[in-house]
Amino acid sequence: MSDTRSALSATERFVRVPIGFLWLIVLLVAAVPIMIVMTLVYYAAQAAQALGNATRRGRRTERGGAEEHDA
Repeated sequence: MSDTRSALSATERFVRVPIGFLWLIVLLVAAVPIMIVMTLVYYAAQAAQALGNATRRGRRTERGGAEEHDA
């Protein structure tokens, strides 16, 4: 195997690399709150679904448990 990597120039080493690291930090700062919010939305949706299922179950028992299904 031949080594095809070239050495970094001074501009790349002192300008582009730090800008890349800063951009990575910006993405992390944006991504972490989004992940937290989306996790909270997921759990809220799960709770709402569980409440909805419990409410529907309660209505079925009030009707005497008779269910009609359209086929």
